[in-house]
Amino acid sequence: MLLTKAIRRVLPKKWLRRAETPVNFRKRDCNPEVIAQDARHAIEVGRNIHAWLNDLGPLRGKRLLEVGPGHNFGSTLFLAGYGIIPAVADAFLAPWDPAYSPLFYRCLRCEMCRQFPELDTGPVSAVIAANGYPDDVLIRDVNPVETLSLASGSIDIAISNAVLEHLEDHRRAVQQLYRVTRPGGWNLHQVDFRYHGAFDRPLEHLLLTPAMFQARSRDCFRECGMQLRPFQLAALFREGGFAEVHFEANMLAEPAYFQDFLGRLRRTPTSDFCQCSDEELRPVAGLFRFRKGG
Repeated sequence: MLLTKAIRRVLPKKWLRRAETPVNFRKRDCNPEVIAQDARHAIEVGRNIHAWLNDLGPLRGKRLLEVGPGHNFGSTLFLAGYGIIPAVADAFLAPWDPAYSPLFYRCLRCEMCRQFPELDTGPVSAVIAANGYPDDVLIRDVNPVETLSLASGSIDIAISNAVLEHLEDHRRAVQQLYRVTRPGGWNLHQVDFRYHGAFDRPLEHLLLTPAMFQARSRDCFRECGMQLRPFQLAALFREGGFAEVHFEANMLAEPAYFQDFLGRLRRTPTSDFCQCSDEELRPVAGLFRFRKGG
């Protein structure tokens, strides 16, 4: 599909090149300072996720699925320190990297011992000792959310952090999340609705036609985000059978940018969003929380 000059002004240059390698498969920087930063970040993410789970009752023995854990499984193994039984799933699940992984997990274990001496570092130690990911320590599902291979009703809690905006088929993904979640189980998903090509212009992609956006999205392994808005994704969760669907916005488009964007959007009748309300458009990130009835 040819890109008009107007669309080229909307899309950043890096979107105009086809990505060759998914992020999780790219060579990792093994500089000790980078390793330490990665370990601290994994713990920070793990702490945030643990805070989401605080009111779900005792976590020990609960089966938790983290969708799209990233280029290491540090946050997942941090949560395993609370007695959670972890699983991870991703179409591009990061492999064990002999140059990076042993250094990272040793650093993670040290940081966990320093910051959270009460946590069980046994799962991290088991990964280090095995020089890989033993099945009895970490269940790995190398599939996109749309085609999970996990058994039905096998997960107590499913979580993701800035992942659902990268899916190919949200309706199928919701069906799979519903299938693998046990009756009464919970889902908590932090979703970033921003235009990933330029985070300071978080709504620009809504000016594109769906066909144009999908074409560019396919070329970069869907790392550019999505056009779906929070109210639309919430509707999909409800249609998929989930109950008590709640969305808490934790990031809004900046007022000056938002007013400028709205003026341009209202003059773009080819956009699917030109008639949406201000309230439907301004949230650009937030946490979804819902459960499976039964």
